[in-house]
Amino acid sequence: LDPITFEVIRHRLWAINDDQARMAARLSGSFIVYEGYDFNAALVTADGRGLYCGVYILQHGATIDEFVRKILAEWLAEEIRPGDMFFTNDPWWGALHANDGILAMPIFWEGELVAWSGIVMHDDDVGSPVPGSFVSGAADRFGEAPLFPGIKMVEEFEPLVDIERAYLRNSRVPEHNALNMRARVAALRMTYQRVGELIGEYGLDAFLAAEEGIIAYVERVVRSRLREIPDGDWYAMGYHDHDGNNNEMYPICVRVIKHGDRLVVDLTGTSRQAPGSINCARPCMEGAIMGVILTFLC
Repeated sequence: LDPITFEVIRHRLWAINDDQARMAARLSGSFIVYEGYDFNAALVTADGRGLYCGVYILQHGATIDEFVRKILAEWLAEEIRPGDMFFTNDPWWGALHANDGILAMPIFWEGELVAWSGIVMHDDDVGSPVPGSFVSGAADRFGEAPLFPGIKMVEEFEPLVDIERAYLRNSRVPEHNALNMRARVAALRMTYQRVGELIGEYGLDAFLAAEEGIIAYVERVVRSRLREIPDGDWYAMGYHDHDGNNNEMYPICVRVIKHGDRLVVDLTGTSRQAPGSINCARPCMEGAIMGVILTFLC
């Protein structure tokens, strides 16, 4: 791509991602979303590489690509169609915890999968034994809210009534969660339209080249910033002093090793899984690390 076209497409995609996040928040009736900003949005390449992350809770946006890769691994290509949207609130599938529902949508152009878009929102209550769904005394995941691994929630841009009904049945505030779901769907539909307009204006080859160019550009910039930092390693350790059930000490260890343009985050020494609600699944852990990197290096 010539540099001017690249910059135009890069900034158009940036604006599209910002707009879908703002639209979803405005349509939501949830205080924690539109006033607490407990949500985010992301654009992802067709094969599941993160492309854009919104400016809200970065830990949310940084896990959407993980969810997309799981969808691609679990569904046959011919089973992923225009107008489909996939949902999860499962921490092992990419949600930070059960309240954080992700809706992800494949974007097609003339039958070809060219990108994904995703929005995550915190739903007020998702049906645990405790209103609000934060169960400090749970001993395992079965003492918390129901988890939905990746499911197809939307077909032909319309929610599947029976699937949505099963999800909403598990909430004390189904009307709130239903509105959040429609806010996600509406914003993703608009994103689908706007990405199509962008490809129609510049062509598919330019769009795909811009996606690869964005990833390469970010890598060059971040590596150059890393090279400016002196080599070394830094270590810190903190503690959880309670697991929700017992007074126990759980060390949390992190060592950051920087050499040249490479950064390693080593969590060796961190406590193993605890019999309580303080655990962190891998996508959440990666999201937490990426949130810091996005903030300070990007």
